[in-house]
Amino acid sequence: MIPKLASEDVVVYGTGGTARDILETLEAANADKRRWNILGFLDDNQALHGKDILGYPVLGGGEALATQQSLRSVKIVLGMGNERSLLIRKTVRARLGLTADRFPVVIHPSAQVSRRSRIGEGSAFLSGSFCSNEAIVGRHVLVLQNTIIGHDSVVGDYASFSANISTGGGFQIGEGSYVGLGVSILPGTRIGAGSRLGMGAVVIRDVPDGVTVVGNPARILESRE
Repeated sequence: MIPKLASEDVVVYGTGGTARDILETLEAANADKRRWNILGFLDDNQALHGKDILGYPVLGGGEALATQQSLRSVKIVLGMGNERSLLIRKTVRARLGLTADRFPVVIHPSAQVSRRSRIGEGSAFLSGSFCSNEAIVGRHVLVLQNTIIGHDSVVGDYASFSANISTGGGFQIGEGSYVGLGVSILPGTRIGAGSRLGMGAVVIRDVPDGVTVVGNPARILESRE
């Protein structure tokens, strides 16, 4: 008889909408084949400490990982997805100073992620998402509902994909970029680090670092340092 694998303790860092979606992704993974012992949330907003969200407690902020014995080896999923603070997950990861093995890849049972793709630690694929073959997805990338990552694509660390995004094969996107709802990206397109693609944009040409593009075809709305 094959021995049953023990479930791993896990917390979700953040309590916003994306964090709650990630928690439900963990629940769905358990319904498919139990792996996670979900302990609750962490959040740096002290007003939330001790409250329940989706039936799970907010256990404290990041300091709880060191001060609470039950959390000292727990797995952590960074669930902050804020288009106004593109590198918030990078900031929190650096502050925590933890090793890569503490940050699991989380995949919803309805998502399809090719075994020939490469996924960095801490990344999450939500329901209905798809990642094709030979894609390279960096660390702490969020891929929300029904979004497609095309074959041979390269996704930088801490990038965020909203729901219902279509991408062609071989596109590249830099660190910390944000892709809004319903965006379409032409195959082979390069998108610079720290860029924002506005809702519904159709990207048919390369996008520089640190700009916001909108429209069909996408055009630069603003540039930032």
